[in-house]
Formats: sequence, structure tokens, C-alpha cells
Amino acid sequence: VDRLVEMVHARLASAPAEVQEAAAAELETALAHRLRIVAVHSVADVLDALDAVEAQLENAAAIAPRLVAVDSIADILSPIVGSGRRALADVATVGARLRDIAAAGVIVLVTNRVTASGTTPALGRAWRFVPDVRLMLEPHLEHQATHVRVVACPRLALSDSPLTFAITAEGIVGVAP
Repeated sequence: VDRLVEMVHARLASAPAEVQEAAAAELETALAHRLRIVAVHSVADVLDALDAVEAQLENAAAIAPRLVAVDSIADILSPIVGSGRRALADVATVGARLRDIAAAGVIVLVTNRVTASGTTPALGRAWRFVPDVRLMLEPHLEHQATHVRVVACPRLALSDSPLTFAITAEGIVGVAP
């Protein structure tokens, strides 16, 4: 929420302060009615939260979610990865459930961490089969921006020139091949 309010302020930088504050307050009110945050601490908690999303999708009277974000899947799954077949089954189950939700037309955004090398996903091979598109975020402090590189996408030929764009205080400001 704070990042969205920051982006509103950046977009309205030339507007009077009262206009900026009114727009930010309107955004916060809208998000409070549309945003649901669920704290999870285990695979069972994640599966319970996904059950609730699927129930909401099946209920014709409910407002269907448009986005499910999991930040960070590594915090939940990395303690169990490598601890046997049950752990791999749990990873596969979470991945399959997220794919089912995506197949219902909901955007699914999942963050992972990287290892100390900075380039290897924290969940490694255990999670590699799950995402359709993988992005690598790289901070560029000198430009006060985060560069986003598309690492894997079945619909794009990325071998020669990866797709990269920047996220700044104003939002997404450019796309470079």
C-alpha cells in the first residue's frame, strides 16, 4: 500500500499538495476495501489460504480475486526443501494449487529469494517447474531504480537479448530489449 501511495505522489508531483493527499487517501480507502492480507507461517497455512481463494472463486455471489500474491514462497518452503519426499510433495502441491488458481483467470504473483550468489533461486530445482514467467529484480541505487529482467518466459525468445525494464518512483518508466 505504501508503495502505491508513493507512486501516486510521484505521478502528481506537479499538483498541489492537497490534490496529492486526496488522491493518496482515496487510494488507501479503495485498497482497504479490496485488499486482504493473510499471514502464513507453514505449508498448511498456505494451503488453507489457497482453499479460501478457491472457495471465493467458486462462490458466484462473491467478488472474485484478481490477484493472489505470495511474498515470499521461500520463507515457507525453504525450511522443508531437501528434507525428503513429503517435502517435495508439499512443494508440488502448493505449486499445483497456485497453477489451478491461475487457470481460473487470477493473476498469481509469487516472490522467491536468491542464494548468496545472487543469481540462483533459493528454492532451486524444487520450484523451477512452477512459474510460467521468471523475473529477476536487481536494485540500481545510482539510478534510484530497480531493473527487472525477464529470465524465463515460454512466449518470448530471450536467449539473445533479455527483456529489461526499470521501476522507479514514477512507476515503470521504460522497456528496453
